[in-house]
Amino acid sequence: MNTAQPEGRRPHGRRLRALLFSAAAIVVAATAIAVGVVGGTQRASGTDTGSASAAGGVAGSATGIGSFVAPNGIRTVANVRYAVAGGASQRLDVCLPLTTGSSRPAVLVVHGGAWTHGDKSTAGWHSVCQWLASEGFVTFSADYSLVPRSRFPVAIDELAKAITWMRTASTVARYGIDPKRIGVFGGSAGGSMAALLATRGSGATDRGTRVAAVAEISGPVDMTAKGQTLGRPGAGIQRIELDYLGCSTFANCPQAATASAITHVDSSDPPTFIQGSAGDFVPHEQGEAFAMALAKAGVPHVSRVVPGNAHSIAELDASTRSDIAAFLHRYLGR
Repeated sequence: MNTAQPEGRRPHGRRLRALLFSAAAIVVAATAIAVGVVGGTQRASGTDTGSASAAGGVAGSATGIGSFVAPNGIRTVANVRYAVAGGASQRLDVCLPLTTGSSRPAVLVVHGGAWTHGDKSTAGWHSVCQWLASEGFVTFSADYSLVPRSRFPVAIDELAKAITWMRTASTVARYGIDPKRIGVFGGSAGGSMAALLATRGSGATDRGTRVAAVAEISGPVDMTAKGQTLGRPGAGIQRIELDYLGCSTFANCPQAATASAITHVDSSDPPTFIQGSAGDFVPHEQGEAFAMALAKAGVPHVSRVVPGNAHSIAELDASTRSDIAAFLHRYLGR
């Protein structure tokens, strides 16, 4: 699958929803990724292989997250309930690392899928859970409510509750995590919400619903009317965002600012890893503007644009996985 569109033609409506969803299971390559640095935006050199997989799996020489092979011993505890507002509950999977201990760093994974599709069990996102566990993080991969049944802010509030649940004494004891060392990772719609989890609120990042580090790939981080002037967002992605927000236009959508990580940045926010591809249908210029806001606030960050048109976890080749793991270890420890 090639997500780049000919000049003047961008995916629309149902087709773009399918593209965003299939990015969780259909992997497109972006290779030879440059190592990011704290502060500034890196333009990565390399070649886009343009390879694609068959639906539901990875064909041939797997790329992106499809190139990851979980080591023996990574164990998954599936369908654990976490409490959310109103007495309801959602489920998450816990991927346990080979390391043992009572005070290990933890990462919450937020899956993509245009806010309308996907779940923690989608092949690509289960691989993300296993990959982070293989790096020594106790990894919690969460489901959340989807459009059209639920719109903003239902899902982000649920994920905030997941952070609170991770910090409860029973969760800390059961999974051997350090409640002061919780990070979050997401891609696409999940990247948008991961970034928002990291920026909304203020103060210490080791308590409440705050997180100590975040890595996001291809996330729409500015859904305001101003954000639509960054790069060239297609009508399809704009309709998806408006549907998620419950608005008819960006000009008359006050919740767009509330849902955008870029509008919440302050100096207390956690170190942030941002990545997009040059030809992504979520414009990488949003990530670059987000990085500029973080820089202005003095927040440590990595921002980079990789070649090609891969989207979300299709960008997670071995090099990018290594760099993200190193970033998370730098700020969450081991």
